[in-house]
Amino acid sequence: MSKLLMLCLIVFLGSCGESPVSWKAGEIYSVKGSTGGEYYVLKVLEVQKDAIWYGLYVDKYDRRPTSADLGSLNKWVVSWSFPGNMKEDEPLLITTDATTPGEMEMLRISKVNYNVREKR
Repeated sequence: MSKLLMLCLIVFLGSCGESPVSWKAGEIYSVKGSTGGEYYVLKVLEVQKDAIWYGLYVDKYDRRPTSADLGSLNKWVVSWSFPGNMKEDEPLLITTDATTPGEMEMLRISKVNYNVREKR
């Protein structure tokens, strides 16, 4: 492997762990959508060393939400990301709400679907 390719790989892998946000389970953020013209709300469900598991609500906003009534939001999907990749979404903490047993069950099912094996 060339030295340049090795250096690029090291820089990429090192950036995967960097994040301007100190993520914690139960935090709720507004995030920029992939096209940049819309915003969404997500709830952090679990933080691991190399991954953030979250529920992303499907409600779309033209302006960045500064508060969220979770009971009034529509369905959500559970997904994950590397902490360093989340900075592109420009996360803004808007509130906190403890995770519920139902949310954690959805997380467990999602991990099975993603074929994630938990360390024992």
